[in-house]
Amino acid sequence: MFTGWGLYLKDDWSIRRIIVSVMLSFFVSLVFGIAWSVKTGSISDGFAPAAYIVALETGLIAAITFASVFSH
Repeated sequence: MFTGWGLYLKDDWSIRRIIVSVMLSFFVSLVFGIAWSVKTGSISDGFAPAAYIVALETGLIAAITFASVFSH
C-alpha cells in the first residue's frame, strides 16, 4: 500500500449555515409580517404570508436533507 498525497474532503452539513439560514428566514418573515400589518392594519393579513415564507424554508431544508440522505 502506498501513502497517498492530496486533500481529503468530507462533504457534510454545516450546522452554522443551517442556523443562519433559518434565522435569516425567521427575521425576514417577521419584518415582512410587521410591515404588512402596519400598512394594512390587520395582523392576520401580514403574518399569513410570513408563515408561508417560514414553511417554504422548512420544506426546502427537508427536501435537501432527503436528497442528500438517499443519494448515498
